[in-house]
Amino acid sequence: MSGTTDTISTPSVVEAPSDRIIVTIPDLFVSFIRHDPAVRKDCEEQKAASCQWLSDRLQMDEKATRKLEAGDFTWFAAVYLPHADPQRFRLVSDWTNLIFYYDDLFDNGLLKSDPVRTRDTVDRLFRAIDGDITPADPDTAGLDYVDQVQAAHDDFWLRFRALASPSQRRHYRRTMVKFLRGAVQQVQDCSEEYGRSIDEIMERRRDSVGMDPCFAMICFAYDLDIPDEVLENESIAELEALCCELGGLQNDVVSYRKEEVSQRACSFSPDDFLTSQQEEDVNHNILAVCRMNGMAIQEAHDYIGDLIGLRIHRMNALIDGLPYWGAGVNEQVAMYVQAIKDMIVANVHWSFRSQRYFGLGNREVRETRVVDLLIEPPYMRRGRGD
Repeated sequence: MSGTTDTISTPSVVEAPSDRIIVTIPDLFVSFIRHDPAVRKDCEEQKAASCQWLSDRLQMDEKATRKLEAGDFTWFAAVYLPHADPQRFRLVSDWTNLIFYYDDLFDNGLLKSDPVRTRDTVDRLFRAIDGDITPADPDTAGLDYVDQVQAAHDDFWLRFRALASPSQRRHYRRTMVKFLRGAVQQVQDCSEEYGRSIDEIMERRRDSVGMDPCFAMICFAYDLDIPDEVLENESIAELEALCCELGGLQNDVVSYRKEEVSQRACSFSPDDFLTSQQEEDVNHNILAVCRMNGMAIQEAHDYIGDLIGLRIHRMNALIDGLPYWGAGVNEQVAMYVQAIKDMIVANVHWSFRSQRYFGLGNREVRETRVVDLLIEPPYMRRGRGD
């Protein structure tokens, strides 16, 4: 995320301290990701409105609001939905800003090691989706941060429900079930110090990475009415799964340097969200899992690069061989598939647009692909029981 995150150190490509090693990360700007994306013209206007909405809902102070703005989450949506209706895009923009904060409750926040409250929180969200609920006022006494995030989603849902078709509402619910099922499992794993295999972490990351609900946002933003049997077609389902896997792999590459120093602290507030002061859990990062399964750090990065390349190749082949469902349906499917591709593009370009992962060294890391990483990160010592 772009903006002022000056507490994040910048990678050195010249030399590394004695406790670090120079590593070459995979080339993430490959195939259709290589080119600079188009961005909708009203991105900044939409971003300002969404940031104001979420800042008010979560009662952010000035510093936290600046960091929300620096996150540039609306830009991510503006890349994969460049032609959406402005009113509908505004809702997608609100949701995109909110979902990063919602997701971080499970990754690094108050719910990270609390599976009981995690389940209660998820159940509460679906009770709101399935029924009628009045969003809590942010000033209501007794609300903690998790409650405020929930109330923000209630507010979003009421506005989304008013515009969305029945099929678009069903699609959103279906994708949120999948995403939150993965988040609950991730919290359960972390609370139990669960030891994962590489195959298991790939399966878990596919659900928990948070891209599934973006598929519902595509249908809503472009007001698509794709039949359920088409969305459930095995080729479309595989495309969506590949998108989620690519998103997870890409995210793990760029976030590993920040996460590897984790001491597994669980405190969180909006003010921590974009700073390196926030301790992040590395146990769900596939690079860490590769290392804990015996790979050297450069070997792990090369392996992830191969996984990314295979998935991009498979995605291109699937798109070339999609079935024909009729002119009207195929036109909508083409818009849907293009937005899925653009989502992968947005994910990589947004990661290097921000300063969340590499500080002021974004341009340098993108050009050289060189970073310095810990030779012996804390999670490796914990794994040995040191």
